[in-house]
Amino acid sequence: MEQAYLVPSSSHSLGSQYSILHSALGIPNITLKVMDRDLFALSEVQSRLLHAFRGAA
Repeated sequence: MEQAYLVPSSSHSLGSQYSILHSALGIPNITLKVMDRDLFALSEVQSRLLHAFRGAA
């Protein structure tokens, strides 16, 4: 099975799971890079929201 992830943020567990999924399905790397960037943006938003809630609590 060909490894599909060449993305820097594959250290994210969710990102690497998507990478493995993409390599299994044979989806091009470009798609993965876009998804990975979106996942990173999502995790950034989540962490900021979490900090906001902790600050308010």
